[in-house]
Amino acid sequence: MMEKTVISRTAFISAAGVALLSLAGCGASRQKEGSVGFNSDRPVKDKATSSTPSGGGTAATDSIANTSKDDAFDTWSKDCWDAHGNISLSALLELKGWQLQEFATQQGFKWDSASSMYLNSDRRGLSVCEINMDGSTPWLSEDEIDKLDKGGTGSRVMYTLIIGGYTSGEDVIKGFTVPVEDRAKVSTDSWIACVYGSNMARHVATIDPIESGDYRLDLITEDAIKTGVFTEGGGAPLITEYWMEKTGRELN
Repeated sequence: MMEKTVISRTAFISAAGVALLSLAGCGASRQKEGSVGFNSDRPVKDKATSSTPSGGGTAATDSIANTSKDDAFDTWSKDCWDAHGNISLSALLELKGWQLQEFATQQGFKWDSASSMYLNSDRRGLSVCEINMDGSTPWLSEDEIDKLDKGGTGSRVMYTLIIGGYTSGEDVIKGFTVPVEDRAKVSTDSWIACVYGSNMARHVATIDPIESGDYRLDLITEDAIKTGVFTEGGGAPLITEYWMEKTGRELN
């Protein structure tokens, strides 16, 4: 029998507003004790605001300086790791593609061109694929991942991350530090959740056990859902329609 946790949408949006205050920049204001940030001396910054134009003292310069400060992303944030030291769902949702690449590299992941994914020493992978309406799902290259917005928002993509240390799919979802609008058990140890990042873009996260004893976490954008690849009827389904087909009930 499907198990569920229900929270009204009104209550969710109210609670999410509070929760997202700590999510922006994956908890950018928090650092590991004794550390100073990315590359040991600076936070990761948005590429678009990392340089200052010649001149100085102009309104444009001041605007760029302020934006750069606001967009700084601290990869030492505790929200970028889960309780078992894996890259977290928060990191997938809050980091732009190029930031996620640099963060993964910090955590010991290396790009494996043969499998088109980042792999660590435990052979746990991080990959992104494009979801096309014809059903094809090509893996994104490093250059393509580099260009993604936070959580892949605005792109037809699915992130796949292999994580370890958990004893059940439910425990994986309980460990999420992002707003969870709804969650449901869809099979013996597989779960689905509707989640949001700080930009309030709605995503679907699915959890499935794999043979190694680890878990596969897929993060699917709304644009990917709209391709119809994940639903029986095809078309251009909304996440609410996908949720109904997957769980047998409405998204709460």
